[in-house]
Amino acid sequence: MTIRAKQEEKKPRLYFMSRTEHVALLEKLKKEENPHIVDAYQSLLEELCVIQHPELKEQKFKREGEVQAYFKKRKEKSGDLTQDGVWVYYPWKNTLVHSLSEEEYFTVRTARNRNLVTREEQEKLRSFKIGIVGLSVGQASALTLVTSGMCDQMKLMDPDVIEASNLNRIHASLDSVGFYKATYVAQKIYELNPFAKLELYPVPLTEENLEAFFLRPYNVDAVIDAFDDIKMKIKLRVKAREFGIPVVMATDLGDGAIIDIERYDVNKATKIFNGRVDEKEIENLPPKMKYEDIAQIAMKMIGPENVPQRMVESLKLVGKELAGHPQLALASFLGGAIMAYTIKRIALGKELSSERLYIQFEKLL
Repeated sequence: MTIRAKQEEKKPRLYFMSRTEHVALLEKLKKEENPHIVDAYQSLLEELCVIQHPELKEQKFKREGEVQAYFKKRKEKSGDLTQDGVWVYYPWKNTLVHSLSEEEYFTVRTARNRNLVTREEQEKLRSFKIGIVGLSVGQASALTLVTSGMCDQMKLMDPDVIEASNLNRIHASLDSVGFYKATYVAQKIYELNPFAKLELYPVPLTEENLEAFFLRPYNVDAVIDAFDDIKMKIKLRVKAREFGIPVVMATDLGDGAIIDIERYDVNKATKIFNGRVDEKEIENLPPKMKYEDIAQIAMKMIGPENVPQRMVESLKLVGKELAGHPQLALASFLGGAIMAYTIKRIALGKELSSERLYIQFEKLL
């Protein structure tokens, strides 16, 4: 396998030491790939011990003895700590990491969420299934959700590759230029949670794949809209309304962001974009449109009163002096965080109505 092919592998390989065949496969991997090895197991195990016995946090001398006893008990089960837990191989980094089991790792990874998030809430958040269309602002949401211990099952859709001009607003690096955004985001998620169950769609959302995105191989509980195709935005909402699935969208505007919440799960009579656009008008649009026409419709969706003057002036220059419409990292990450928080409230069954919120730092500071 070439270096580039390894870099583009989408999933880590998991080797469970409780399975005899995996032990042999792991040894084969070490010989054939000569990976960089990170044995994080003992560090993770020590953290797990302290999490389970929080009184040890400030008792350093007692802690050392208790941790050693904890290690000894583990060794009695496996005979050798290297033969315990799970080894995770990341082909794109040629790195092999020794981890705890899925449940123990989740306990350690989310320990500092408690009790801002209770155990019961964490499990609800973890099991909530999300679909994300568009992985610029959508990337910020995806990584926030995963870092928070939410949405073990996630569908990621974006047909585009990372370009250098994306690096002003997404978490990526120079060596990621040319990678599919869906693949890159999946790799970042797996590096946080190697046990995640991701479905990748490095293709555009179309009428042909729309229903499958909602329902196969599993039903999503909510959709994050972070893409640009105006006609498909409407079709996505029509289908979401049919299936009773909420849609959350953030629009970054200069240094601020708009959040649109459509609770089709609560009320299937909810209007598309909360009534801000005419569905039939959008459906009758020609297949190919000039940028100026698209910008005009987008302006109607957003509300011209919400668009900063610099953004208005910049949009007039796209294709003349500017190669694309301007977006900033601050607004992108803000939108990602707001959408993640909205998903959290929906997942926990908190009261949240269909509405639009506009967050503008200039008015807050």
